[in-house]
Amino acid sequence: MNAASADAGVLDLDDQIDAAELAVINRDRRVRDRTQGAVQRVKDHAGRSVAIGVGAVVGLYLLLRGSKRGGRPGLARAGLGAAALASTTRRRPIMLTRLMTMAWPLLPGSLRQRISPQMLSLVSIGLPLLAGLKATASAPDPSTAINLDLPRYTGRWFEIARMPLRSEAKCDSDVSATYLLNNDGIAVLNQCLREDGSAAVVQGEARMTDPDDPAKLEVSFAPEWMRFLPFVWADYWILYVDADYESALVGTPDRKHLWLLSRTPFLAGDRYQRLVDHARLKGYDSDRLMLTPQQG
Repeated sequence: MNAASADAGVLDLDDQIDAAELAVINRDRRVRDRTQGAVQRVKDHAGRSVAIGVGAVVGLYLLLRGSKRGGRPGLARAGLGAAALASTTRRRPIMLTRLMTMAWPLLPGSLRQRISPQMLSLVSIGLPLLAGLKATASAPDPSTAINLDLPRYTGRWFEIARMPLRSEAKCDSDVSATYLLNNDGIAVLNQCLREDGSAAVVQGEARMTDPDDPAKLEVSFAPEWMRFLPFVWADYWILYVDADYESALVGTPDRKHLWLLSRTPFLAGDRYQRLVDHARLKGYDSDRLMLTPQQG
């Protein structure tokens, strides 16, 4: 009996030891699983943070680019107004710097430790400037109309053709722009007809940027109280005007936007081709031109 009891006690002790070891193994497994889960959650959170931070920076940049290409609400849909919708890259570094600095707090902590707001600002300034230097070296600014008589240029112009512009998509036909000299500069009135036949009208202002070249203008359709801000103005260059001031070629110096204008709703084929030839000589992609319907 005593031997049997001793054997039973040994078995019970072995069972207890096995149970204790199993408990330790299970506990270690749970700790390991929890640790791996926590690490994975940290990785997932960091990934989302990086995505949010990068997405915010890229989104703000694309939004800025979009305002350049697509225009700002309420701006003109014709001729001179369309030029205002294409903000020039020369003013973009300042705005991009502010947006990039604002996006810095959205970056994950690990990136914020490596990248300071000052470094982000320098990058946002440097990249556009490098791009601008490259563009300047490869493609100089187009020449403008020689000896332009600005008072003679004023009056009403009809848009005959233009490069595609998203901001003018709502204008179905009869796009025109009227310019009038006043004490403050040049008053601008842009008009067009929408697809439903209703009229769209917007007023703005143009001014000279170079006293030695009256063909280099800039235009704004922002409210008057905002026109002291430099970024509400955009380039509007008169590239060519014929001898009788009956047809004209207007564009932006980055060659992304181009308009063919006429004093009448219709332009003879030879005059149209002359404007197209001038555009090509100045480096514009005339194959992108699209005709503007005019009802006369």
